[in-house]
Amino acid sequence: MTVPQDISSRPSGFASIPLAVAYIAVPLGTAITRYMGGAEVSAMGPWLLLAAIGTLLALYRPTPGAKRTSGFVVKAITFLLLVTGFVFYAPDILASLITAIPYLYEATPLIFLLFAALWCLTCGMPDRADFQRYGAVLGLVCIIDTLAEAALYHAVPSIRWFGNADILAGLLLISLCAGLRPGENQGGVDEPDQGHRAWRALVMLGLLTCLSRTALFAAAWVVLCFGRGRISRRVLYSLACVAALTLSLFLPTTPSDATRYTDYWLWVEAIRLFTATPSLLLTGFPVNAPLPAWTSPSA
Repeated sequence: MTVPQDISSRPSGFASIPLAVAYIAVPLGTAITRYMGGAEVSAMGPWLLLAAIGTLLALYRPTPGAKRTSGFVVKAITFLLLVTGFVFYAPDILASLITAIPYLYEATPLIFLLFAALWCLTCGMPDRADFQRYGAVLGLVCIIDTLAEAALYHAVPSIRWFGNADILAGLLLISLCAGLRPGENQGGVDEPDQGHRAWRALVMLGLLTCLSRTALFAAAWVVLCFGRGRISRRVLYSLACVAALTLSLFLPTTPSDATRYTDYWLWVEAIRLFTATPSLLLTGFPVNAPLPAWTSPSA
């Protein structure tokens, strides 16, 4: 897909704010609430606030190269009044949409994709260096988190102080891909080789300490087939991923690991339902009904 020149070449200073939220603000907020012993804060809060900020930015300047719009103050006040009304009447609004809530949950990837597209249109696209920079910070956080929890609890749970290990590793995988060597000159356009070696090293080490089996499997193949440097170094890192994946199978089980095995059960149950009713491959599962509890034949 070709990115419009005015979006990719002149991003505003706000282009990388969503990355700061995903890589730093949400994990740190999760860690603070767990350390303080309070109720876990929903991860949607920062994104709703960011969506409001993005709307105000779009009202002020629709695209990075556009001129400032007239009547911004009136538009901003009107928008803030609408947001205030929604906050005060949110329970009533959500109650009226109760039947649509399961569909909204299922549409979460599409909603976030739409949010990302609108943010890029308004503020420009972040650079590959931004993904690597924030990924390096998150990688350092994951390293510290793993060492601290291993020293305190003699275990590395799947639910860390900073969030679920698989989600954190997924973010690091994106940063890992952003640090791959650029392709050759295509159509007269050279892509700059952004980022620093130290950032990429922290991302790779952070992935190892997350001990996310899916992420380790993916990282091993990404680095082996598309990574930088000599093949011997890439093979060495891929073997380290395999070793970490194997180690994760022998770690002591912690209460938080129940969430991971719940994910495995969902996959097993979905495969069983597809096998019993192949037509579900075309229609999918009903989003407003949970998966039935699995019982063994001998039960």
